[in-house]
This record gives sequence, structure tokens and C-alpha cells, in this order.
Amino acid sequence: MSEFLPPAGQPPDCVVSVCDAAAQHCPAFPGEVERLHWPFDDPAHATGTDAQRRSVFRRVRDEIRQAIEDRLLGD
Repeated sequence: MSEFLPPAGQPPDCVVSVCDAAAQHCPAFPGEVERLHWPFDDPAHATGTDAQRRSVFRRVRDEIRQAIEDRLLGD
């Protein structure tokens, strides 16, 4: 984290948390930092066969990709 904090680094313009735990425990950044919370399922908690768990990881990956595209390109 020190690479993003003064004096060694520059804080980000925007911080995105992707799970509730991260939203609650994400470190504070100095200055004006836009904070977004995009609550995705945590695929690490997926159960089932390897194929079923992999499917959850892929779904969440695709949801994150779509959220980024929506943010960058506008809804």
C-alpha cells in the first residue's frame, strides 16, 4: 500500500471494493478519493464440483468486467 501513499506514491483517484468485508476494512486514502462499492459474490466460497466452482469464478469475472465497462463507457 505504501506505493499508493505519500510521500512515496500518489493516491488513486478511485478505489473500488468488490466485497462487503473489503468495503468495511479498506484503508483510508488521503485527499479526495472516490470510493465505489460493487458487491459481488465471493467465488472463493463457491461449493460443488470443480466445474461448478469454476463456473462461479467465471460468472463473477464476467460481472466485474461488465461493471468496469459500464463505468468506463457509461451505462
